[in-house]
Amino acid sequence: MAKKKSQKRTMRLTPRHKIAIICALISFSYFLYLYFPYYLFSSHHNVPETKKNIEKVIPKDVKSAHLSASTSARFRIPILMYHYVEYVKDKNDHTRQSLDIEPHIFDAQIKTLAEAHFTFLTMSDVSEILDGNKTLPEKPLVLTFDDGYRDFYTDAYPILKKYHVKATAYVVPGFFDKPNYLLISQVKELGKDETIELGAHTMHHVYLKDMASIFAEREILQSKYTLEDIIHKPVISFAYPYGAFDNQAIELTKKAGFSTAVSTIGGITASVDNRYFLFRVRSGNMTGEVLLNYLQNPPYSE
Repeated sequence: MAKKKSQKRTMRLTPRHKIAIICALISFSYFLYLYFPYYLFSSHHNVPETKKNIEKVIPKDVKSAHLSASTSARFRIPILMYHYVEYVKDKNDHTRQSLDIEPHIFDAQIKTLAEAHFTFLTMSDVSEILDGNKTLPEKPLVLTFDDGYRDFYTDAYPILKKYHVKATAYVVPGFFDKPNYLLISQVKELGKDETIELGAHTMHHVYLKDMASIFAEREILQSKYTLEDIIHKPVISFAYPYGAFDNQAIELTKKAGFSTAVSTIGGITASVDNRYFLFRVRSGNMTGEVLLNYLQNPPYSE
């Protein structure tokens, strides 16, 4: 009896199968496009900011492009930079402790500044002043809070309300509802308060300097649009994570529709030339006359 020849069966894909495979590949590619690249292109992804890893000087290319032939009017506007306002429970968390202001100290600082008749501004107010649409008050001051930690809502916000002062909080939408970060419900409540301005701090707190343009643009734009969808207000103020920026980051921030961006470079002067890398100062634990003297004569050369 002759043996039957073995026949190789080939799998034939129907049009329906082909469409399903193509859709799956597109979905997977979109997932990688949205969620993977910043892990590759950001060497500082989700690393806590410290006093050691923040940028302290203006990049040379930025300085030559924006400040080499500056003729813009300069305004003296101290912008205070805060991160944590809480009583740190973990005494071994030295990073957190180094960036923390305890609530009773923060209360004393705001009391000092309010009694000294400072006018508290938001960063939107600063933009209006730079554009000539608002007059600079005699003693201007801006309070800014980076990273969107939950203690802004639980510890700092009640003190701000107590003294009826304005502030700007730079938040990271990709971290909402995660441990230690603001809840979306808290963000919505803050968004309804006219004394609190919410600004963007990228989508996932990434290091923008030298990042590939396509990924930097996505981090900047997505943070703006996501926050606007939550609070139903325009978001026009931006802060660079780690204070890290270059000319590309500046141009992308402008293109996204932000009117100002703040850095971590020490200083108190603002102008149209540096509106996208505005200087800030830290208050430390200073209160009373020590704090007032510091703001009057900060140890920064600009």
